[in-house]
Amino acid sequence: MNNCPKIKFLCFVFICLTLITTPLLSTQKNESHVKISWEEFRKILKLGTDEISLTWEEFQQLIAQTGEDIRLPYTVNVKNGKVILPRNQFIQILDKMKPPRERILTPPVNYIITKAEYQGDMGQKSTTITATFTLEIFEKNEQCYRQIPFLPQSVGLEEVLLDDKRALVTVINGWYHINTSESGHHKIRVKYYVSSNLDKGPQILKFPIVRTAITTFALTVPLEKVDLSISNAKEVITSQKGGSTHIRAILPATDCVEVSAHRKYMTPKGIAKDIPAKIYAETINLLSIEEDAVRITSRIKLNILQNTITNINAKVPENYTILDIRKKNGSRMQEWHVNKTGKGSIVNIPFETPVEGNIAFDIITERLFKSEKTDIHFNGFKIQDAIRETGYLGAEKRSTAQASPTSTEKLDRIDIKDLPYELINMSKRPLLFGFRYLRHPYNLGMTIIKHEELPTISSIIDMASIITIILEDGKILTKVNYTIRNTWKQFLKLDIPPDSEIWTVYVDSIRENASRSSDGKIMIPLARSRFKGELLKSFPVELIYYSKGDSLGSFGSKKIQFPTADIMITKMLWSVYLPEENHYLHFSGNVEKEEMAGTLNLMLGKSRNFSIDQVESYNEVASNLERSPQKQQTMTRYGESLQSHFSNKSINQRDIARQMRLEANLNTDFQTEQKKRLGKPGSGSNIFKIELPTSGQIYRFNKTVIEGESIELKFYYASPGVMALAKVIAALILISILFLIRKRIFAFSRKIFSKSKNKKE
Repeated sequence: MNNCPKIKFLCFVFICLTLITTPLLSTQKNESHVKISWEEFRKILKLGTDEISLTWEEFQQLIAQTGEDIRLPYTVNVKNGKVILPRNQFIQILDKMKPPRERILTPPVNYIITKAEYQGDMGQKSTTITATFTLEIFEKNEQCYRQIPFLPQSVGLEEVLLDDKRALVTVINGWYHINTSESGHHKIRVKYYVSSNLDKGPQILKFPIVRTAITTFALTVPLEKVDLSISNAKEVITSQKGGSTHIRAILPATDCVEVSAHRKYMTPKGIAKDIPAKIYAETINLLSIEEDAVRITSRIKLNILQNTITNINAKVPENYTILDIRKKNGSRMQEWHVNKTGKGSIVNIPFETPVEGNIAFDIITERLFKSEKTDIHFNGFKIQDAIRETGYLGAEKRSTAQASPTSTEKLDRIDIKDLPYELINMSKRPLLFGFRYLRHPYNLGMTIIKHEELPTISSIIDMASIITIILEDGKILTKVNYTIRNTWKQFLKLDIPPDSEIWTVYVDSIRENASRSSDGKIMIPLARSRFKGELLKSFPVELIYYSKGDSLGSFGSKKIQFPTADIMITKMLWSVYLPEENHYLHFSGNVEKEEMAGTLNLMLGKSRNFSIDQVESYNEVASNLERSPQKQQTMTRYGESLQSHFSNKSINQRDIARQMRLEANLNTDFQTEQKKRLGKPGSGSNIFKIELPTSGQIYRFNKTVIEGESIELKFYYASPGVMALAKVIAALILISILFLIRKRIFAFSRKIFSKSKNKKE
């Protein structure tokens, strides 16, 4: 019983530790989590007894709470199945119980500018802005300064305060940065200046800001007769007071504030309201003949004298629809509308400010047609209230449709070179014809005939590099490397031997699955080429397939097929890998042979062998061929034997170098694919059982401009035994012939000897 105070003290310590460090355990992912409430723990303790009695579940919970694998002797009550522990063993468990580890949270970022408030006061040439930033800086493990950007360098700072104290400001990468070592909640107040101009419009103020979740903006403009707008503002409140206009807005997260002013029209001093403005107009019309419509861009150029105008009215050409009206700089003109009257449709175009002097804008219209042959008319825009209007017409063709002028009214046809440069420059294509007019009304009649559009090449294979391996047992492995440019074609269709199995397919270095069409062709999904500048960028397509075949005999011939594609191939190189032991006598087919594969060279015993030990040599020769001719090293006789020579000059040294690298790396590529085992279940299962030969003979063939035609290669071969027998038979035949004509040979020899003797005498 003397141990009772000690037990109570330990229990008291444990209770305090439990209350302070809730939750009891915080373990890593995939570890056990155990929590014991106070009531459960009191039941476990059973204070006042010499032995502690626990259920099996309670005992396991207590052991787990220590975080260790503890093995203690215990007894089990047979009647109730409870675990009985001596008090000293129970104290041992309590001593080993550990407090939970504290979870350390990592902030998502170093700081957050939670809110930005901008208050501006606009002057004639500049605007004063006071900005307030609400800032939250998270703590770091080590003590250091944080650099926090708040405004771009393009603004002029007057004062920067951090929590109403002068702040440390630096310029980094074109932005002003606050430098502080403190963390927590802070306020930044900045007074600065940005450029603005009340004399120009409609944009009077634009300046960059830091992107924040909550952004408010308020501005005072020293004008009363003005309508203000702020780009992308979600809530805008405006008011006029004391000769100024006040605007307040809530902005979404943005990088820029842009304020536009639309001045309300007031009659200028010194100009009477009853004096009308004089309007002179010139219209330049570009007629674009498209596949199913005529689209017209009419550039209206006005010269306004004597007074100002706030809008202009123009009569719309009959049967034409206005698509858009834009300023000469490309920005859209707003709030124009078309009114239908008894004399046709009139478009009203309002200006943002009263206009005097010169102004130009573009009206884009179109007229649709559906039939194969259409007669259309164009009579142009007529500017209302214009004292004089002149203009030009030019036509361009943007499709296969043919446009011919059939009738004209008050139009003078002029040479294309006499049209205004402005009209010529509006078109990116040569103009078909041109006209000039001096007054309205005028009319141009045209006949448009749509011709059948022939399909053009949308996809092309710039280079096809094929390697075919023929094994002794007749099996054939083929690796195909295409370099393709594609704009819209969805699939590449290939015609390969019908008993072939696809092993792998990669399109633009991404694993893809091939499919088979109803006519038995292999379909490979294609990517779409991206543009690099104005050029279409090519991408690679790679596949490996396996074909069954009859084993090679002692002598004979074998025919192999080049994969036929439904896309035109500019040029191809085909390497054929043949068993090393055989002698190859002749190659035939509709391909060009390299010099080494010529029949005479084969009869003379020339060949090119390849083995794993030669990979480095192949790559060295390829590297030399890839250099410019001035930097190439002199080839050894062995190096010369590794490269190929063709009479076809379209196959250059870089093509040969690329083909040699593919040959050298072929075994590595096959082994890599075998390790990946990427084939579909049941597809390519036999291929994984094939061990590639480490040596053989390689011959290369080429062809240019292949478009859907079948390419075949046939080779004749003989085994070493057959060649030895053929040599013996040839020797015996030669000996037999010499034996049969021995008398003639001797007689001829005596005759020659006798003539030679007479000459000496």
